[in-house]
Amino acid sequence: MLKKLLRYDFVWIEKVVAWYTLAACALGCFALIMHRVYNEGNSAVFWLVMDKIAVSLLIAGCISLFLNAFLRTMARFVNTLYKDQSYFTHTLPVSRKTVFGAKALGGALVMALALLGIALSVLIGGSGMWDMLKESLKSQTCAVVLMCVTFVLEGVTLLFAAYLGYVLGYRRNKGKAAYSVLFSFLIYCAVQIILLVLLLICGVFIPDLGAVFRDNAMQFTPDAMGAVVTKVLAVASAGYAAAAAGLFFLGRAAFEKGVNVD
Repeated sequence: MLKKLLRYDFVWIEKVVAWYTLAACALGCFALIMHRVYNEGNSAVFWLVMDKIAVSLLIAGCISLFLNAFLRTMARFVNTLYKDQSYFTHTLPVSRKTVFGAKALGGALVMALALLGIALSVLIGGSGMWDMLKESLKSQTCAVVLMCVTFVLEGVTLLFAAYLGYVLGYRRNKGKAAYSVLFSFLIYCAVQIILLVLLLICGVFIPDLGAVFRDNAMQFTPDAMGAVVTKVLAVASAGYAAAAAGLFFLGRAAFEKGVNVD
């Protein structure tokens, strides 16, 4: 039953989000073409304007992809648990723990694919990004991998903060939607503050990490900066992973206590 719930949610969301992913990648290709045309001797104002327009479209496409992935995931969560389709969901012969687990796993997968799609689009369309990536992989492979992991985990943390916020918000009798948004925002802000404090605390015990908050960036050599960035990303990845896990268990525990359906 978990697989069926996961498949239904994933297909419902991705049948739209997949097109936004393809559109973002296409805009990345368009930005790459315009950049190559402008830099290969076509320095007319027209090509400069086209290059800037292509980059703007790429940014808009990436933002649209992220918003659609997040908002459609949340819409599916609310509609199937609290609104139109909630009766069908809550009459299934499965526990609330299984239902929430399916929503969390499906939502995390959607967010991960969307964020990786954004990274790929920027990599395609970004000026010199391929060369930069090749050079980074030669000397800072760990940092590149940790950057991608941190990027995905932050998106999943945002989603799970929204899940918990909506579960808590819909336990109220009035103003459910407003309280849900407010709780989601406050929870996510609290997570960011806690992670920042965690990073500061780690800086006390790890000299290189603490130097980020004390020293001028110009004092670091490229290799030293790469090592510091790797440590920062490692702490951030661990922090977001712990935050996502904590928010998941808190959300599931709150959801198991009962559902106040509209």
